[in-house]
Amino acid sequence: MQDMALLRHEDLSRNPFDQFEKLFRSLDLNFTDEVRERIFDYSNESNPPHSRGVEKLIKLNSKKVMSHWKNVLSAQEVKRIKNIVGEVSKYYYSDSDWELDSPNPDKPEKIATKAPRHKQ
Repeated sequence: MQDMALLRHEDLSRNPFDQFEKLFRSLDLNFTDEVRERIFDYSNESNPPHSRGVEKLIKLNSKKVMSHWKNVLSAQEVKRIKNIVGEVSKYYYSDSDWELDSPNPDKPEKIATKAPRHKQ
């Protein structure tokens, strides 16, 4: 058994059953029908693409949620995030993965005034 499992959110969203089954196997856990049903219940396409509230357990359309950030972040916010995580993300994402599909002209460019402090 490995000490760590590394998963991309996009891979889990695109193919939740296969990805969770691989994760369960790597952790020596049983991937039961009950687990499969729970994954379906929380990730199927009939669920909304993003949260509308502060639910603790959110049922979402996993395939659509993975690109929802492109509709809510400005180009400046995406650039700022990429600059913060760039050294690690370059191993998992190409430059084209960071591109917005089409900038929303009605969305104002906003930038947080302070970067969050990360615990090390």
